[in-house]
Amino acid sequence: MKYIFYIMSIIIFSGCESENLEELYPCKEQQISYSKDIVPILQQNCYRCHSDNNADTFGQSIYLENYADVVFMIEAQGTTVEERLVYGNIAQLPGFVPMPGASLPKINECSIQKMRIWIEEGYPNN
Repeated sequence: MKYIFYIMSIIIFSGCESENLEELYPCKEQQISYSKDIVPILQQNCYRCHSDNNADTFGQSIYLENYADVVFMIEAQGTTVEERLVYGNIAQLPGFVPMPGASLPKINECSIQKMRIWIEEGYPNN
């Protein structure tokens, strides 16, 4: 019995040995940065329709390529994070248009969590 516990402990703990905390908790951020965290999320998931070049044609004239436009869309409705237009759309909450669109996969939960934290922190331009 003692040997089984010893062997199981080695198996369990050896699996964690090669992983670092960033791999285990990719969303654990000290501070969310607009330029470091939010812009890459927007570039990867939103710009194909909501860039300055594409918004009129594909994105219903909703622009998300610069900070002022993103803030304008965040403040377009609601006061809580769940009521905010940008967050409600990417989190695909009831009553919002699911983004990035029906034909594309939902934005990953880590990115949604970063967007939520950034909005809760007052969407600093950092």
